[in-house]
Formats: sequence, C-alpha cells, structure tokens
Amino acid sequence: MTMFRFTDHRAFFALAGGQLVSTLGSGMTRFGLGLWVLDQTGDAAAYTTMLFAAVLPLGIASLLVGPLVDRWNRRWTMIAANAAASAPTLVVALLYFADGLEVWHLYVALVVNGVGSAFILPALDASTPMLMPKEQLGRAAGITQMLQSIEIIVAPILAVPLYLGLGLGSVFLVDFATFGVAIAALLLSIIPQPARVLEEAGASLWSEFRFGVAYLRERPPFVYLMGFVTASMLFMPGIGYALATPLALSFSDEAGAAIIMTAFGVGSLV
Repeated sequence: MTMFRFTDHRAFFALAGGQLVSTLGSGMTRFGLGLWVLDQTGDAAAYTTMLFAAVLPLGIASLLVGPLVDRWNRRWTMIAANAAASAPTLVVALLYFADGLEVWHLYVALVVNGVGSAFILPALDASTPMLMPKEQLGRAAGITQMLQSIEIIVAPILAVPLYLGLGLGSVFLVDFATFGVAIAALLLSIIPQPARVLEEAGASLWSEFRFGVAYLRERPPFVYLMGFVTASMLFMPGIGYALATPLALSFSDEAGAAIIMTAFGVGSLV
C-alpha cells in the first residue's frame, strides 16, 4: 500500500498550513509565558528581556542560514528546525509542571528556540520555486510573509482563554499538538532538491560569505536601505510590542491585553 504524499502546489499549501498551525502554537506559548512572567514578577523589564531573547537570536541567525539551507535537504532541515525550536518548550513545560520554572530558564529556552526557528521560513522559501509554478511565486511569497502577522493577530486571542481557564500547562499542550501538525505535513510532503550547483563548483560557506560582503560593499545605498528597514522592523514594532502588554495589564485584564495585542497585529499587517 502506497502512502499518500503531497506534491507540487499541494505540498506547498500543506507545508504552509502546517507551519501556520505550528506558528500559532508557538505564538500562544510566547504570549502565555509573557503573562506568566508578569504575573510572577510584575516586572516589565523581565518581560521585555524575554521578548528580546526571542527576537535577537532569530534575527542574527537568519543572516547566516541561507547558504546552509541551500546545501541541506530542505524537508529534513525544516523537520530538524521544528524539533530544535520545540525542544526548549518541552524543557520549559517539564520545569513548569515540576514547579521548578524560573524566569531565566525562559531566556535560555527562547534563545535556542529562535536559532531553531531561523531555519524554517528560509527553507520553506527556498522550497517554494520547486513546488509552485512560476506565475504563482508572488502569491506564494505573500502567503509565507503573512504567517508571522497571522500569529500576532490570532495567538493572543487563543492563548488567553486557555491560560485563564486551564493554566499555562494547557498552552504548552496545544503547542506540542501544533508541532505535531507541522511535522506530519513535512513527513507527508515531497520537496524536490535542486541541483547543488554551488557545491559542484567547489564553493564553500566562507567563499559565499565573502562574496556577499563584497557585493554589499559595492552597493552602499542597498546597505543603508537594509539597515533602515531592519531598524524599523526591530525597534518601532518591537518597542511597541514590548510595551503594549505591560501597559494594557496596568489598566485592564489579560483578555483586554490580548485584544490590544491583536489590534497591534492588525495594524502591523495593514
């Protein structure tokens, strides 16, 4: 009996759907952990540090993963990256259920999670031309770009009822279930591997890195544009996101904070 497999555009939509579900689970966990940190400490600085521990490693690692994704099997890269991103969540959950969870544990877990997550979307983006027809690549790129925005919009609203009704442990369980959906989509999808042109030409990671640096040095306006866009994406939304939840909880409850964060996400998408 032959196992059913997703191929071509069906594989892309299966992968994107699986990652959307997994991203929602991860977003619910991050929001729930943020509420837990504020409940435990009442310290907005600890909450902000937690957010930067999640964002900065992801941003830094994202600059370096491209050449690795080009060399590795994309499907197994995404499977390993999802596992690496979920492993620290499992450790945090075990510490929570054992009443041993401390705030600093979250910082370490989020750093590891960020590094693992950095491989997922680049591997999906690199796989898209192998799965979608050329005329649909723009649509596919828009779908993958919306994954993070949908997380910001939907995850807080989903996390709060679980957090208030059943506790943080229930949020962890949902996160693990969504991880299973992403892995199932990957295992059931066939992603063709492109010809490994760079390796066949004898190119190394270091030579590719030097080529990229030389390319940027020759185009200063592009570097300035990249710097501006990066700073805008990191600091303007990032600072607003970091301040929104503690500020909302100062005059409202968790549900109010979730609504405000959802509105923030809608504004970011628009």
